[in-house]
Amino acid sequence: MLDYKEYQKKWRSENREYSKNYYQENKEYIKKYYKQYYIEHKGQYPQYNKQYSKKYYLENKEKILEYQKQYNENHSEKRKEYSKKWHIENHERSLEIAKKHENKRERNLGFNPLNKSFEDSVAHHINNTDVIYIPKELHKNISHCLETGKNMEEINKIAMNYIL
Repeated sequence: MLDYKEYQKKWRSENREYSKNYYQENKEYIKKYYKQYYIEHKGQYPQYNKQYSKKYYLENKEKILEYQKQYNENHSEKRKEYSKKWHIENHERSLEIAKKHENKRERNLGFNPLNKSFEDSVAHHINNTDVIYIPKELHKNISHCLETGKNMEEINKIAMNYIL
């Protein structure tokens, strides 16, 4: 006698075409069902899922990395297209990430913005981690250096007044 899981597996393998057609005909219903199930059971086993995922990754790391590498090679055009689309749709966030990346490469400074960037603004570090976006012209007018502390008190007062 077969147990239920073995029975399901056997039935699916013998009825692949039926399953495929059923899914195509009931796609929306199935999606709604799984979405509702996810919402209802969302936080039920988060720790178990996290541990299982980590364990699976560690056990199959080479296989996963090889699959990702192959996928990236096979879908490079699609990935480039998606990336371009994302950068256009999220222009402000894209610029912020680029600035953060650039600053990280140049100096060992953190990047915790205290206000939002705007047109013709630059990120001014008031200390090693916090950043205030101020107008480019204002930033250029006062010569300053975070490392030596030259004119930092003066420009930081102006920057703080700018966001308040």
